[in-house]
Amino acid sequence: MSVRYKVLPIIVIMVALLLTACGGPDAPEPTATPTPEEAAPPEGESPGVVSEPAGTAGACANPYFPVVLDANWSYKISDREFGPSAFTTTVSEVLADRFTLTADFDDLTITQQWECKPEGLVALELGGGAAAALVSGDTRVQLETSNISGVTIPRTISPGDEWTHSMDVVGEVTLGPGLSGTAEGQASAIYKAVGMEPVEVPAGSFEALRVDTEFTLELNVIAETLTMPVVFNSTGSIWYVPNTSWVLERSESSAFEMTLTETIELQTYAIP
Repeated sequence: MSVRYKVLPIIVIMVALLLTACGGPDAPEPTATPTPEEAAPPEGESPGVVSEPAGTAGACANPYFPVVLDANWSYKISDREFGPSAFTTTVSEVLADRFTLTADFDDLTITQQWECKPEGLVALELGGGAAAALVSGDTRVQLETSNISGVTIPRTISPGDEWTHSMDVVGEVTLGPGLSGTAEGQASAIYKAVGMEPVEVPAGSFEALRVDTEFTLELNVIAETLTMPVVFNSTGSIWYVPNTSWVLERSESSAFEMTLTETIELQTYAIP
Protein backbone atom coordinates (compact mmCIF):
# COMPACT_ATOMS: atom_id res chain seq x y z
CA MET A 1 0.00 0.00 0.00
CA SER A 2 3.05 2.11 -0.74
CA VAL A 3 3.86 2.73 2.92
CA ARG A 4 4.84 -0.89 2.78
CA TYR A 5 5.83 -3.36 5.45
CA LYS A 6 8.77 -4.33 3.25
CA VAL A 7 10.26 -0.83 3.55
CA LEU A 8 11.77 -1.37 7.00
CA PRO A 9 13.56 -4.65 6.17
CA ILE A 10 14.99 -2.99 3.05
CA ILE A 11 16.14 -0.01 5.17
CA VAL A 12 18.00 -2.45 7.42
CA ILE A 13 19.83 -3.85 4.39
CA MET A 14 20.63 -0.39 2.99
CA VAL A 15 21.90 1.05 6.26
CA ALA A 16 23.88 -2.10 6.98
CA LEU A 17 25.61 -1.69 3.63
CA LEU A 18 26.31 1.97 4.38
CA LEU A 19 27.76 1.40 7.82
CA THR A 20 29.74 -1.60 6.56
CA ALA A 21 31.29 0.69 3.96
CA CYS A 22 32.31 2.94 6.87
CA GLY A 23 34.24 0.07 8.44
CA GLY A 24 31.59 -1.81 10.39
CA PRO A 25 30.75 -5.52 10.51
CA ASP A 26 29.32 -7.49 7.62
CA ALA A 27 25.74 -6.72 6.62
CA PRO A 28 23.13 -9.20 7.90
CA GLU A 29 21.78 -11.64 5.36
CA PRO A 30 18.10 -11.16 4.51
CA THR A 31 15.98 -13.97 5.85
CA ALA A 32 13.41 -15.76 3.72
CA THR A 33 10.15 -16.39 5.53
CA PRO A 34 8.00 -19.52 5.22
CA THR A 35 4.43 -19.43 4.01
CA PRO A 36 2.19 -18.40 6.96
CA GLU A 37 -0.70 -20.50 8.14
CA GLU A 38 -3.44 -20.11 5.58
CA ALA A 39 -6.75 -18.48 6.43
CA ALA A 40 -9.86 -19.87 4.81
CA PRO A 41 -11.01 -17.60 1.97
CA PRO A 42 -14.63 -16.53 1.95
CA GLU A 43 -17.00 -18.38 -0.32
CA GLY A 44 -18.64 -16.83 -3.33
CA GLU A 45 -17.62 -15.12 -6.50
CA SER A 46 -15.24 -12.21 -6.82
CA PRO A 47 -16.83 -8.98 -5.58
CA GLY A 48 -17.74 -6.23 -8.01
CA VAL A 49 -17.50 -2.49 -7.68
CA VAL A 50 -19.38 -1.15 -4.67
CA SER A 51 -19.80 2.23 -3.01
CA GLU A 52 -19.37 1.07 0.60
CA PRO A 53 -17.57 -1.96 2.10
CA ALA A 54 -19.50 -4.71 3.84
CA GLY A 55 -19.17 -4.91 7.60
CA THR A 56 -17.68 -1.43 8.01
CA ALA A 57 -19.32 1.82 8.97
CA GLY A 58 -18.44 5.30 10.11
CA ALA A 59 -15.21 7.18 9.52
CA CYS A 60 -13.22 4.04 8.67
CA ALA A 61 -15.56 2.85 5.90
CA ASN A 62 -13.58 2.47 2.67
CA PRO A 63 -14.54 0.48 -0.44
CA TYR A 64 -10.96 -0.58 -1.14
CA PHE A 65 -9.86 -1.63 2.35
CA PRO A 66 -12.39 -3.29 4.70
CA VAL A 67 -11.55 -2.08 8.20
CA VAL A 68 -13.08 -5.04 10.04
CA LEU A 69 -11.65 -6.40 13.29
CA ASP A 70 -9.73 -9.68 12.75
CA ALA A 71 -9.91 -9.42 8.96
CA ASN A 72 -6.70 -10.96 7.59
CA TRP A 73 -4.87 -11.35 4.31
CA SER A 74 -1.97 -13.72 3.56
CA TYR A 75 0.52 -12.74 0.86
CA LYS A 76 3.47 -14.38 -0.86
CA ILE A 77 6.41 -12.26 -2.01
CA SER A 78 8.34 -13.33 -5.08
CA ASP A 79 11.60 -11.42 -4.85
CA ARG A 80 14.09 -11.89 -7.68
CA GLU A 81 17.05 -10.88 -5.54
CA PHE A 82 16.29 -12.49 -2.15
CA GLY A 83 13.92 -15.33 -3.00
CA PRO A 84 10.36 -16.03 -1.82
CA SER A 85 8.90 -15.01 1.52
CA ALA A 86 5.45 -14.45 2.99
CA PHE A 87 3.49 -12.46 5.54
CA THR A 88 -0.03 -12.12 6.94
CA THR A 89 -1.69 -8.77 7.67
CA THR A 90 -4.46 -8.55 10.28
CA VAL A 91 -6.72 -5.71 11.41
CA SER A 92 -5.85 -6.09 15.08
CA GLU A 93 -7.69 -3.09 16.56
CA VAL A 94 -10.51 -0.82 15.37
CA LEU A 95 -11.54 2.42 17.07
CA ALA A 96 -13.98 5.12 15.96
CA ASP A 97 -11.45 7.09 13.93
CA ARG A 98 -8.37 4.86 13.71
CA PHE A 99 -7.22 1.26 13.45
CA THR A 100 -4.11 -0.91 13.73
CA LEU A 101 -2.65 -3.32 11.19
CA THR A 102 -0.33 -6.10 12.34
CA ALA A 103 1.95 -7.85 9.85
CA ASP A 104 3.45 -11.21 10.86
CA PHE A 105 6.59 -12.35 9.06
CA ASP A 106 8.71 -15.38 10.04
CA ASP A 107 10.47 -13.98 13.12
CA LEU A 108 9.20 -10.41 12.93
CA THR A 109 5.94 -8.68 13.81
CA ILE A 110 5.29 -5.11 12.65
CA THR A 111 2.37 -2.91 13.74
CA GLN A 112 1.19 0.14 11.82
CA GLN A 113 -1.27 2.78 13.00
CA TRP A 114 -3.81 4.31 10.60
CA GLU A 115 -6.18 7.27 10.94
CA CYS A 116 -9.66 7.42 9.40
CA LYS A 117 -10.49 10.81 7.88
CA PRO A 118 -13.43 11.98 5.78
CA GLU A 119 -11.21 11.92 2.70
CA GLY A 120 -9.91 8.39 3.35
CA LEU A 121 -7.47 6.21 5.26
CA VAL A 122 -4.08 7.64 6.27
CA ALA A 123 -1.04 5.60 7.33
CA LEU A 124 0.62 7.31 10.30
CA GLU A 125 3.79 5.23 10.26
CA LEU A 126 6.42 3.99 7.85
CA GLY A 127 5.65 0.29 7.88
CA GLY A 128 5.81 0.09 11.68
CA GLY A 129 5.47 2.22 14.77
CA ALA A 130 5.58 5.95 15.38
CA ALA A 131 8.53 4.79 17.44
CA ALA A 132 8.97 1.79 15.14
CA ALA A 133 11.80 -0.60 15.79
CA LEU A 134 13.08 -3.34 13.54
CA VAL A 135 15.70 -5.77 14.80
CA SER A 136 17.62 -8.12 12.52
CA GLY A 137 20.65 -9.82 14.07
CA ASP A 138 22.83 -7.07 15.54
CA THR A 139 21.15 -4.40 13.42
CA ARG A 140 18.45 -2.17 14.89
CA VAL A 141 16.57 0.60 13.10
CA GLN A 142 14.27 2.77 15.20
CA LEU A 143 12.16 5.37 13.39
CA GLU A 144 9.69 8.07 14.35
CA THR A 145 7.34 9.88 11.97
CA SER A 146 5.77 13.33 12.05
CA ASN A 147 4.14 15.96 9.81
CA ILE A 148 1.95 13.42 8.02
CA SER A 149 0.03 14.90 5.10
CA GLY A 150 -2.22 13.63 2.31
CA VAL A 151 -4.09 10.34 2.17
CA THR A 152 -3.05 6.72 1.53
CA ILE A 153 -6.36 5.20 0.34
CA PRO A 154 -9.05 7.74 -0.60
CA ARG A 155 -12.66 7.06 0.35
CA THR A 156 -13.69 7.39 -3.31
CA ILE A 157 -11.45 6.74 -6.32
CA SER A 158 -12.16 7.27 -10.02
CA PRO A 159 -9.87 6.47 -12.96
CA GLY A 160 -7.55 9.42 -13.51
CA ASP A 161 -7.54 10.52 -9.85
CA GLU A 162 -4.15 11.45 -8.37
CA TRP A 163 -3.22 11.95 -4.72
CA THR A 164 -0.17 12.13 -2.44
CA HIS A 165 0.94 11.03 1.02
CA SER A 166 4.09 12.08 2.89
CA MET A 167 5.73 12.09 6.33
CA ASP A 168 8.96 13.23 7.97
CA VAL A 169 11.21 10.50 9.38
CA VAL A 170 13.89 10.60 12.08
CA GLY A 171 15.66 7.58 13.54
CA GLU A 172 18.58 5.80 15.11
CA VAL A 173 20.56 2.94 13.62
CA THR A 174 22.74 0.43 15.47
CA LEU A 175 24.93 -2.26 13.90
CA GLY A 176 26.31 -3.87 17.02
CA PRO A 177 28.55 -2.60 19.84
CA GLY A 178 30.39 0.60 19.05
CA LEU A 179 28.82 1.23 15.65
CA SER A 180 25.74 3.40 15.37
CA GLY A 181 24.29 6.30 13.43
CA THR A 182 21.33 8.61 13.08
CA ALA A 183 19.06 9.29 10.14
CA GLU A 184 16.48 11.89 9.18
CA GLY A 185 14.54 12.69 6.04
CA GLN A 186 11.18 12.30 4.35
CA ALA A 187 9.04 9.55 2.83
CA SER A 188 6.61 10.51 0.08
CA ALA A 189 4.26 8.72 -2.29
CA ILE A 190 2.38 9.70 -5.44
CA TYR A 191 -0.62 7.65 -6.58
CA LYS A 192 -2.58 7.61 -9.83
CA ALA A 193 -5.71 5.51 -10.44
CA VAL A 194 -5.60 3.91 -13.89
CA GLY A 195 -8.81 1.86 -14.14
CA MET A 196 -10.37 -1.56 -13.62
CA GLU A 197 -8.40 -4.56 -14.91
CA PRO A 198 -8.79 -8.36 -14.62
CA VAL A 199 -6.19 -9.97 -12.36
CA GLU A 200 -5.60 -13.56 -11.30
CA VAL A 201 -3.79 -14.50 -8.09
CA PRO A 202 -3.85 -17.66 -5.93
CA ALA A 203 -6.78 -16.19 -3.94
CA GLY A 204 -8.94 -16.00 -7.08
CA SER A 205 -9.80 -14.05 -10.22
CA PHE A 206 -10.93 -10.45 -9.74
CA GLU A 207 -11.78 -7.18 -11.44
CA ALA A 208 -9.39 -4.82 -9.71
CA LEU A 209 -8.63 -1.11 -9.69
CA ARG A 210 -5.04 -0.55 -10.78
CA VAL A 211 -3.22 2.25 -8.97
CA ASP A 212 0.26 3.25 -10.15
CA THR A 213 2.65 4.34 -7.41
CA GLU A 214 5.89 6.24 -6.97
CA PHE A 215 7.50 6.01 -3.53
CA THR A 216 10.63 7.87 -2.38
CA LEU A 217 12.48 7.69 0.93
CA GLU A 218 15.29 10.22 1.32
CA LEU A 219 17.50 10.00 4.40
CA ASN A 220 20.70 11.62 5.58
CA VAL A 221 22.57 9.01 7.59
CA ILE A 222 25.28 10.17 9.99
CA ALA A 223 27.72 7.42 10.96
CA GLU A 224 30.90 8.17 12.83
CA THR A 225 32.12 11.44 11.23
CA LEU A 226 30.47 10.81 7.87
CA THR A 227 27.18 12.16 6.57
CA MET A 228 25.85 10.27 3.59
CA PRO A 229 22.55 10.45 1.68
CA VAL A 230 20.42 7.34 1.33
CA VAL A 231 17.78 7.46 -1.40
CA PHE A 232 15.27 4.64 -1.84
CA ASN A 233 13.04 4.85 -4.92
CA SER A 234 10.21 2.50 -5.85
CA THR A 235 7.78 2.50 -8.76
CA GLY A 236 5.04 0.01 -9.42
CA SER A 237 1.35 -0.78 -9.36
CA ILE A 238 -1.15 -2.01 -6.77
CA TRP A 239 -4.45 -3.70 -7.67
CA TYR A 240 -7.37 -3.09 -5.28
CA VAL A 241 -10.57 -5.16 -5.25
CA PRO A 242 -13.71 -3.62 -3.69
CA ASN A 243 -14.67 -5.27 -0.39
CA THR A 244 -11.46 -7.32 -0.49
CA SER A 245 -8.38 -5.02 -0.23
CA TRP A 246 -5.31 -5.13 -2.45
CA VAL A 247 -4.64 -8.46 -4.13
CA LEU A 248 -1.51 -7.82 -6.21
CA GLU A 249 1.50 -5.52 -6.14
CA ARG A 250 4.39 -5.29 -8.56
CA SER A 251 7.30 -2.96 -7.92
CA GLU A 252 10.90 -2.19 -8.77
CA SER A 253 13.00 -0.45 -6.13
CA SER A 254 16.51 0.92 -6.17
CA ALA A 255 19.12 2.08 -3.66
CA PHE A 256 22.93 1.99 -3.53
CA GLU A 257 23.06 0.86 -7.17
CA MET A 258 21.02 -2.18 -6.10
CA THR A 259 17.73 -2.98 -7.82
CA LEU A 260 14.99 -4.98 -6.12
CA THR A 261 12.15 -6.46 -8.18
CA GLU A 262 9.24 -8.10 -6.42
CA THR A 263 5.70 -9.32 -6.89
CA ILE A 264 3.29 -9.72 -3.96
CA GLU A 265 0.20 -11.89 -4.49
CA LEU A 266 -2.77 -12.53 -2.23
CA GLN A 267 -2.95 -16.19 -1.24
CA THR A 268 -5.95 -16.34 1.08
CA TYR A 269 -8.12 -13.91 3.04
CA ALA A 270 -10.90 -13.89 5.62
CA ILE A 271 -13.15 -10.92 6.39
CA PRO A 272 -15.58 -11.61 9.28
